[in-house]
Amino acid sequence: MLTNLGSWLIYRVHGERLRTRRRKPRRGPIRLPHYRAWIRQQECCVCGSTRTVDPAHIGPHGFWQKAPDTSCVPLCRKHHEELHAIGRERFEPKYEICFAIIIEGLFTEWSERQARRFGQDVSAVAREPLETATLDAA
Repeated sequence: MLTNLGSWLIYRVHGERLRTRRRKPRRGPIRLPHYRAWIRQQECCVCGSTRTVDPAHIGPHGFWQKAPDTSCVPLCRKHHEELHAIGRERFEPKYEICFAIIIEGLFTEWSERQARRFGQDVSAVAREPLETATLDAA
């Protein structure tokens, strides 16, 4: 049912209903579509491939929820499927990588790029440089 004159007029003239706005704030993990798009442009953190790279959500998450987008790592389709098949606990030692270091490095780099893009002070987001993402560095 239409509740006000404006929505009724739009319906009568254009034949479509106005979208209702969400009354409660969105719940759930942080979603950053621009960050996920940037992750898709990176190399796979295992094999270095740039073909069919997916943002793999690595961090903690609730039941039936993905982890926040800030915990994505770039993985090619093959390694993404393998990660789901064997789990993080076996995947990291197999390829001698540390997702925590990779996530920190990627998000820091993206934050610095965003700061430069909007003319903000990069030193506010700068962190210590990461040497390598292997388990030896952790």
